[in-house]
Amino acid sequence: MPEIQDILASLPFVKPDFHTERWFSASNYYPYYEAVARILEPKCLLEIGSLLGFSLIAMLKGAKSLEEVVWGDNESDIGLSSQLCYENVQFYLDVYERINRQVLLRNFKDRDDLLQLQLMNKVDLIHIDGDRSFEDNLQDLKFCYGLSPAYMMLDDYHNKSAPEVRRAVDYWAASMQLEFFVIDTYQGLAFFDLSKSKKARELFENARLNIL
Repeated sequence: MPEIQDILASLPFVKPDFHTERWFSASNYYPYYEAVARILEPKCLLEIGSLLGFSLIAMLKGAKSLEEVVWGDNESDIGLSSQLCYENVQFYLDVYERINRQVLLRNFKDRDDLLQLQLMNKVDLIHIDGDRSFEDNLQDLKFCYGLSPAYMMLDDYHNKSAPEVRRAVDYWAASMQLEFFVIDTYQGLAFFDLSKSKKARELFENARLNIL
């Protein structure tokens, strides 16, 4: 199978200027999402802030265990991004996973809509990559924690142009007395292991040694 960057470049819905952005082809961005999913082997994945589905596809590629993918996007950056995300994910499954792989794809519009999907104690991995404000990240962390996931991770922890993300993570982790570690992806991925599993320990060691 092609590398994840080549797969993303082939998707039907990619803004032309994305191809020239460093993050789009960075070796420590989407390949790391693929590695995280490969190690953790989630069955149910939830993403807040999906945009066009790039990280979802990377994690689908990494985790053949995935049976259900749920996502939402406020569509503030790209109009109709939730539908375009679906089209990109379905394209990936049709073109690159041509083995009749069955994955349930579900989209939500807001938190109330998400609650109707009954993901409590069901979702294994949550990826938060939404609004970069302190308040919104804090709300996302609180809400997602309430779903009792095994793992949570939040992008942009090291993003210098979005310092409120790191402030929200640090504040929430301290208030909840939760430990986390940071995977050195393109913008830093804060990772919470809520399951205390051996898989997360492997992920931590690989991240610490920078060998993902």
